[in-house]
Parts: sequence; structure tokens; C-alpha cells
Amino acid sequence: TKDFINILRDHGDNSQWTPNHGPTATLCLHSANKLFRPTQTVCSLVAKIGEGGQFFYTTGASNPCISPFFPVFSPDTTVPGEYSEGSKNYNSKSYWWESERFHRKALLNFNSAQVEIQPLIINYEEEIISSIENSLSTLNQKQINEYFIRARAIVKNWGSKLDHLPSVNLGWGFSRYWRGYNKRNGII
Repeated sequence: TKDFINILRDHGDNSQWTPNHGPTATLCLHSANKLFRPTQTVCSLVAKIGEGGQFFYTTGASNPCISPFFPVFSPDTTVPGEYSEGSKNYNSKSYWWESERFHRKALLNFNSAQVEIQPLIINYEEEIISSIENSLSTLNQKQINEYFIRARAIVKNWGSKLDHLPSVNLGWGFSRYWRGYNKRNGII
């Protein structure tokens, strides 16, 4: 499970990779401009199906590199109770948009923002995956809700720290591209 999650977070071999450089796409896709990268990852799902059971994890948000996975789709369950999906425009109650707003803030200093959240995500995911996949019982709705609440808390806590990171020069085109989408989506 963890290997597939890490694959979805891949930005290639360049350790200094940032979303604003280069026309090339990576598996974890970040939109950068209307010409070369006009789209981005909008949600990620990992499924493990085998003799030990069926386990499904999603980010419920864009960009798996800065989004924690949480469990979904256990028998007799639905999406987490507090999860509200996104639509065309920003909605502060939507987990997808809440995460996307923080993603767009993180673009101002992506490497530092990613370094800030990665240890929190890794610890959380290692704990939940081990607990879920080694359990003798099936996930219930209460557990799915609790795991989601923890994932959301990680994102909110991280998001509150983003304003304290210094901004880096992203280039005129990249900055203009995202300002336009922020305005269009009502994030400003």
C-alpha cells in the first residue's frame, strides 16, 4: 500500500523540483500554465485487494504529495461524515477546497511547505495502514470518520503554518496563472 502511495507522490529524480519549473509533468501533477501543464492531479486513490482483505485509501483532495490518505469504501460504510466534496467554486466547508486553498498557498514556497507536512503525513499513514490492514475486524463508519477527522486536522494545522513561510520568486507567468485561478474560483 505504502509503495503505491509513494508512487503517486513522485516528482521525478530532481530533489529541487518545484511546480513552477519546467514543462515536464510528473506523476504527482501540478498545474503550472495554460500551454504545457494546464491540469493537475485532483484526487488519488489506492486500492489493495487480496486474500487479506480489500483496503481503499484516498486523499479526497488534489496533490497527493501534500495530502494525507484516509480509508474509504469498507462494507456498509460511506464517505466520512464530515467530508464535503468540491464543486466548481471555492466552498470553505468542502474538504477538497480547503486542501486546495492550502495547496495554492504552499506553491509560494513549495519545498519548505512540503518538508513541513511530510513527517506528519508519514507518521499518520504508517499508523493507520498498519492498524487497518493488520486488524482482524472490518472498518466501520465510526473508524472511517475518525481517520478522516485526523487527516483533516493534519491539513488544517499545516495550513495555518503556511503564512509564516517566506515566499520565493515563482516567476511572473506562474504567479499570474495561479492568481487568475484563485480569482476565478473565489479563493481570494
